[in-house]
Amino acid sequence: MGLREIKAKARAQLHDAMSVPAYFMAARGSDPVPCSVRVHTKFGALGDLKGTSFSYAETREEIPKLLFWRSQVEPTGRNNLVTISADEGYRLDTVDPPDGLTVKAAVVRLSPTEMIGLPYPGA
Repeated sequence: MGLREIKAKARAQLHDAMSVPAYFMAARGSDPVPCSVRVHTKFGALGDLKGTSFSYAETREEIPKLLFWRSQVEPTGRNNLVTISADEGYRLDTVDPPDGLTVKAAVVRLSPTEMIGLPYPGA
């Protein structure tokens, strides 16, 4: 077994261990596709390095991303929706180029109002 195969196997094991069940929808009202996703949340510090403020990181911006297993779904972009639970759902913003077995997308968290009527796993 070569290095590529070892890496692919390790990525599959990581995804199986760290992913959560989700529904992927191409758009609101389309049929939900069961899949698994990994939710990555990164916080970016925002502040003014050149201004008069000495508080370099005055606020923190949440930058959520979802990692998809490509054999389950192929996200395309801005109208795609993903639901994980009754109170956790996302709208895709930008989709990165595929990275082998996976594809990552920057997402925007859905508000409680936007979640109304959307199916989710375990409902």
